Amino acid sequence: MHTQIHNRPTIAIIDTQALIHNLNVIRQITGNADIMAVVKADAYGHGARICAEKLQDAGVKWFAVATLGEALELREAGNTGRILVLGGCWPGEVKAFFEFGLTPAVFTLEQVRRIDAAAAANKLTATVHLKFDTGMGRVGFRYNLADSVANEIRKLENIDVEAIFSHFSAADNPAESDFTRLQNDRLDKIIDAFLQVGIKPRLTDIANSPGAILFPESRRNLVRIGGLLYGFKGDILPQETEKPDVRPVMRLETKVAQVKTINPGESVGYGRTFVAGEKRVIATIPIGYYDGLPRSLSNKGSVLVNGVLSPIVGRISMDWTTIDVTEAGEVKEGTKVTIIGRDRGLELRAEDIAGSIDTISYEITCGISRRVPRIYI
Repeated sequence: MHTQIHNRPTIAIIDTQALIHNLNVIRQITGNADIMAVVKADAYGHGARICAEKLQDAGVKWFAVATLGEALELREAGNTGRILVLGGCWPGEVKAFFEFGLTPAVFTLEQVRRIDAAAAANKLTATVHLKFDTGMGRVGFRYNLADSVANEIRKLENIDVEAIFSHFSAADNPAESDFTRLQNDRLDKIIDAFLQVGIKPRLTDIANSPGAILFPESRRNLVRIGGLLYGFKGDILPQETEKPDVRPVMRLETKVAQVKTINPGESVGYGRTFVAGEKRVIATIPIGYYDGLPRSLSNKGSVLVNGVLSPIVGRISMDWTTIDVTEAGEVKEGTKVTIIGRDRGLELRAEDIAGSIDTISYEITCGISRRVPRIYI
């Protein structure tokens, strides 16, 4: 066997101090509500194992993931917190949920009956969180079926309903504030339906990052926080809203591999989509769409070189990107290039990249592949 050496200079730097700073800022806002840290999708690309470890050390008790596999990664890394699997419990997975102390989000009667039967066979009680669809339109028991769902679940002797929760669909949009409040009211009625049959959930939650900030009444006793933990705010909160002092947790950097000067009429990249109209200085950097730099940024995005916005020119390749550094001063092999982060007073955020290609910051950081090492500071 050989030791793998990572000398390619394309790296994602994860600032764990910023992560904990953001947690503390959110705690000041949400008050007595417990925080469930959403670390699905490898903590939005930041690295779930380390991020969850730092958050647990800082007192976070609850973690949310999307799949059983993501939950098992946390357990293998030594996480001892409560883990909610938002994607539910699929056939064949129940045993692992029991063995590793995981909590499923349940959103169909078939699921909850399957879990109840397995719990009965193992002579134990299964703790579940029931998810209701109050207006998102994805998974969840329909809100208007709460009475019948409550009556069916009341019959199951091996199920402990620890929580009832839902998910806002448009809490970040002021124009949809009435609908957001309607979703919150619907959850209240759902809880009442369960109380009527003697089921009293110990936790209720509906607030995501924008909901927790903009709708205090939705915080209840648990909030699920994802984007804000990682310092996203520009595209998950309305522009006119005063933003909390959360800081970006990720920086994405690389270094120049080669610099060359091209003449008028010469082209760069596949398809000759960039043709120089005058003499230009072009640098090639070792990052491409396989690393997670979206190809849609071709001839559209920019990076920071020597504190100067330098445009991406030509098509982004699988492993390489070309940038115009004519205005960036002295640039040579090894010069630092910032894709996400700050350089000499200028800053590029994931939100900035996302906005230029009509997507969201989450997609940008989630898309950074595992070929890019995460360096934790």
